[in-house]
Amino acid sequence: MPDSTKSDEQALETILKNSGLPVHREPEWRKKIPYSNFETDFLVLNKNILVSRPSRHATLPDIEQSTELNLKVRHQGIPQNTPYIQIGNYQQLQGATLGARKYFINYLKNRKHLLAVIFCSTSPLFNFSIKLGHRIYSFDFNIQLADDLPEAIRLAHKILSNKELLPARKPLLPPVIQPPTESSRLRHWGRGRA
Repeated sequence: MPDSTKSDEQALETILKNSGLPVHREPEWRKKIPYSNFETDFLVLNKNILVSRPSRHATLPDIEQSTELNLKVRHQGIPQNTPYIQIGNYQQLQGATLGARKYFINYLKNRKHLLAVIFCSTSPLFNFSIKLGHRIYSFDFNIQLADDLPEAIRLAHKILSNKELLPARKPLLPPVIQPPTESSRLRHWGRGRA
């Protein structure tokens, strides 16, 4: 039987290569939370796009440790005072407790220099939760949904290009042609538009 972890990693490597953006990864940016089945993995694209890849089910202690690592990656991978975008690739995330979600929202609200958070590969239930959270809380950054990681990277590139933080060239990722879905029609909120 093929190893799904290996194929997921190969797919990620292809996506990152096709993005045309420099990739920074460190072994210590991947963590299995002790006494839990939760894992998280981080990488930085172009010194201003932080990508998180949580997997399995997240509890409050898991998110506390994950956000601590997120902050470490932010400081090690993105120059100080640099505006950045965070992409949450939730393809492998099975769920999160209410306490974990609230903690994560408060963590994001307190991040300086955060231009946007792009959630991708989310389930319909998670999309609903994100939309509900956006209506309840106010944020100083854009919140957007993307169908998958390549679309999220293109969207981050567009936001950064509009802010003149990246050259206005297109990344090498091919466009994804999919019929419009309810989530793709309602995906843009927050301050300004991408």
